[in-house]
Amino acid sequence: VAPADQIPCGNDSISRQECERKGCCYELGGQASSCFYGLSGAVECTKDGHVLIVLTKKMTVPPLDLDSVHLLDEGPNCKPVNKTESFILFKIPFGTCGTTSRVAGSYVLYENEIIADRNIIRGPSGSITRDSTLRIHIQCRYMGRDSLPLNVQVFTLAPPLPVTEPGPLHLELRISKGESYGAYYHVSEYPVVKNLREPVFLEVRLLNRTDPSIVLMLDDCWATPTPNPLDKLMWKILVDGCPYTEDNYRTRLQNVDASGLKFPFHYKRFIVKTFAFVDSATEQPFKGQVYFHCSALVCHPSASEPCTMKCATVGSRRQRSVDLQMLEQQSRQAIVTSEGPVIFKENLENTIRIYPFSGAAAFVMILALCTVGIAVICKVKRQNQ
Repeated sequence: VAPADQIPCGNDSISRQECERKGCCYELGGQASSCFYGLSGAVECTKDGHVLIVLTKKMTVPPLDLDSVHLLDEGPNCKPVNKTESFILFKIPFGTCGTTSRVAGSYVLYENEIIADRNIIRGPSGSITRDSTLRIHIQCRYMGRDSLPLNVQVFTLAPPLPVTEPGPLHLELRISKGESYGAYYHVSEYPVVKNLREPVFLEVRLLNRTDPSIVLMLDDCWATPTPNPLDKLMWKILVDGCPYTEDNYRTRLQNVDASGLKFPFHYKRFIVKTFAFVDSATEQPFKGQVYFHCSALVCHPSASEPCTMKCATVGSRRQRSVDLQMLEQQSRQAIVTSEGPVIFKENLENTIRIYPFSGAAAFVMILALCTVGIAVICKVKRQNQ
């Protein structure tokens, strides 16, 4: 530690043994010795009810911006008591600057946190930061009313959860047997007969993923008379993740019951009233099939992108985040198709049948690396089975 950066550790008469016991550096000088904090920093709970915290900018990579470091309470009496180019020292009396206390058995615990703010650069299509993340939780433990601290514990921020994993991303659109979404139709159970206007319980889910920090977001959902999701004849079901407002039997979004699901944010559910396509010239129902399709994206929550959708009530406008609007403009190709089509049978008045479809699941390939705080958009590659 350069002489200009040395912050004294203890008083002038401290012995070498005591200096090193505190985790500090001891140096013999020409006329006097010195004890100062080293490059690893230090935390000390004192007998007179203070906690000393020494941080160094080299605690993180890239180096920490010491001007960004502060306590939870940023009051005027909670500023650093000493600062050099490489070190910063806080001395916090218990009961001030956001310090909390609690009793745990025969112990009294005093706790506080130190945070480093990050400089976030915001642009027209996203936000970035190049600063390190620092969040330190400090705990001093005392035995009852004894003023002697037993120990000090420092809890650093855990590494962030992974945003993505390498490999294919699998989506599935399936039909539930009821509103509870407790059982689903299998290929052997088709055809399923439904009267017109009866509900069809649809679910889109993310398969084979164990990352709890990602959120499945629906973009658009629609129906076509063929397996081709780009068929010119189509009917909208969801637009921007919200029910299509021009439908007199509006699609109903369902909350996903987290019970029994390990990753509930990997699911989206909605209910469609059964319908059949009609020939615009003859006004007669088509005898063909109706397929359901959905485009989807995967989002990672952040301060600027909560990965939530607020659908408008009648007469008001839908709220959609800027980041998700940008992603939607970039790509609409993350598409998954239902397991089976709807068939309007001529010999069954006002009924439809649902048959299996060979492309039971669509496969989505991640084509770009994803970073924390930025939503992930994925493109689809159909694989016939």
